[in-house]
Amino acid sequence: MSWSGFTKSQEKGSKFSLGKITKQQWLVLLLVGVLLAVMALPVKKNETNVQDSSNMTWTKTDQGSSLTQKERMERQLEETLSQVEGVGEVKVMLSVQEKTAEFYGDEEAPQVEGVVIVAEGVGNSVVERNIQQAVMALFPVEAHKIKIMKMI
Repeated sequence: MSWSGFTKSQEKGSKFSLGKITKQQWLVLLLVGVLLAVMALPVKKNETNVQDSSNMTWTKTDQGSSLTQKERMERQLEETLSQVEGVGEVKVMLSVQEKTAEFYGDEEAPQVEGVVIVAEGVGNSVVERNIQQAVMALFPVEAHKIKIMKMI
């Protein structure tokens, strides 16, 4: 069989010829191109919603006091955790990234990077898990950045 015979047989049996592209084939190519373009667009995580809601919660309490926002956050977390069954007395230390810019006098909540908790009730795995889950619910902090220790 010669090459000319091979190409002629391919042209007769094929719906997709290179010479003519139908409107339907153009439409399919266009849709595939749009799909690829949409898939190539970068997607950002929107973490500002979590931070904004925590900003509102923390700034509403103790507005008249001279405490820094970090200290207010630590005290409020201490008060909350001390009310949990089995926890007892609690001391909290937050490691934060301070914001240097301030817009129109509004103070933004600092970004919490790590949490150290010292509590009487630590030693019970259920209490430790409850403390860790509470901290993770309040702050955007991974579990490995939370240290929970027993108070002496």
